Amino acid sequence: MVQVTRYLLTYRSVWVLDRLPSFLACYRHLVSSLAINSVVTRGLSPKEVDEIAACALALSKLTKSMKKHSKSFKRVSAYLVADILHQLEQYALHKSIKLHFTNCMYAILSMCDSYSADYLVRVLPPSTQLLFKSFYTKYKNFHKFTGKV
Repeated sequence: MVQVTRYLLTYRSVWVLDRLPSFLACYRHLVSSLAINSVVTRGLSPKEVDEIAACALALSKLTKSMKKHSKSFKRVSAYLVADILHQLEQYALHKSIKLHFTNCMYAILSMCDSYSADYLVRVLPPSTQLLFKSFYTKYKNFHKFTGKV
């Protein structure tokens, strides 16, 4: 499913950008299903964890390919950040899978502007605000490009 959505975004971007709500619903479903299936308490075997981590890596690649169309995704990037934060807060994920979710978060944060970050700080519940603030400070310190081109 992740490969199909990535293919559509890469090669049929005009079609996807015209139907952005359907694409985002599919993306949210992928994020939630990966989070539900990668909970630590499920007692997954290492092989199953590796398979789910491969799917999470594909999701991370899909998110990075969304950056190419950041102008279209800029309006909804704050909502995608809130969705990923909700999944990270609700479920205790395996370390390798959480790493890919974190990379997705940083890729989406690169599409956000300062108004989106301020909006998220105002709207999110207090516990999620703390999680967002830690992600955002790490993003600003280590991932955001601030040099000259």
